[in-house]
Amino acid sequence: MANSNGSSVAQNFETFFNGWLVRQERFHRQLVQALRYDDGDEIERRGSLTQQVLSHYEQYAVEKSKAAREQVLLFYSPPWLTSLEKALLWVGGFRPFLLFKLLDNSITELSPEQEEAIDRVKCETRREERELTQDSAAILTLIFCR
Repeated sequence: MANSNGSSVAQNFETFFNGWLVRQERFHRQLVQALRYDDGDEIERRGSLTQQVLSHYEQYAVEKSKAAREQVLLFYSPPWLTSLEKALLWVGGFRPFLLFKLLDNSITELSPEQEEAIDRVKCETRREERELTQDSAAILTLIFCR
């Protein structure tokens, strides 16, 4: 049940997000158009457009917050992002090990077997993060140090 709920949350947010991106692009075009002219009407229109854009971002924050309350792990590897966008999360500093900090702070009563299993996953995650970081560094060195 939780898995289907998580899938539903992901699908709902992905649908919202894709529509949000379309609206974002429309707002961008309108803002660029409004900046081309300096008459009084455009200045007033810019103010209105700015308010719409702020409301647009507020809507994104509200929807993301609602979805995260239902399925927080969804936002650590969003299925609606492309591989490039996920790579940019990595480059920007997100690491899967951060999830363990959430886990450590939220789960207090574990059996010794559960703690041992989590420790194994932590070690494996750290090892894979190091390997990925080293591989990424090697690729960047090849690209930028020719």
